[in-house]
Amino acid sequence: MVLNDDISDYVEKYKSLGYSEEQIKSSLIKSNIPLDLVESYFVKKEVVSKKIGVILFFGIVIFVLIVLLILFSFISSGDCSDDGVCSKGYVCSDNQCVQKMGVLNCQVDVSCEEGYDCYKCLKESVM
Repeated sequence: MVLNDDISDYVEKYKSLGYSEEQIKSSLIKSNIPLDLVESYFVKKEVVSKKIGVILFFGIVIFVLIVLLILFSFISSGDCSDDGVCSKGYVCSDNQCVQKMGVLNCQVDVSCEEGYDCYKCLKESVM
């Protein structure tokens, strides 16, 4: 009785020698191995290859997204010396890029030290 492992070994051996899958299938069938067994081996192998391809593709996509998120978090909240180095919507406060508060949140009655604008002073007064 021929086992799937025997077919697998045979296929791998003759593929390494340069034979095509069609030549190998033909040889297996001529060797009186049942057609359904030969076909099922190649169908299973094709399905496994497609699954590996899909898993690999989504793995790469997820990896790239994680890397981009990490890079974005460093860019948007990294060290800074002035507002110009922060991303849009962020200001530099205590050498860190922090999210800019909207103009509506800016209160004129907050007592800020000289040299601070309302956004930074309000952020510090909330803390």
